[in-house]
Amino acid sequence: MTVEGAVSVKGVVKELEEFSTVEVAKKLAIICLVGRNLWEKEEFFVRAFSSLRKIPFRMISLGASKINLSLVVQEEHCDEAVKLLHREFFE
Repeated sequence: MTVEGAVSVKGVVKELEEFSTVEVAKKLAIICLVGRNLWEKEEFFVRAFSSLRKIPFRMISLGASKINLSLVVQEEHCDEAVKLLHREFFE
């Protein structure tokens, strides 16, 4: 689950803790790379992860719809990661 900004999640956490272990992580950013047939292009993954080799990831997720790759990074690394990806794929 993600929320944006200074939203109180205490109630949600309390409900989820009734049947699960809950961890609240703050100051994270989600970067999504979107494109048709990403999974079919090995080169895409090599280029994306090579360009971000100095950025530590918290999570990597391939979308069920096969059109997006989502990366979770510390908020402080977000701008740099986006710039590196733009340089790799658009310049």
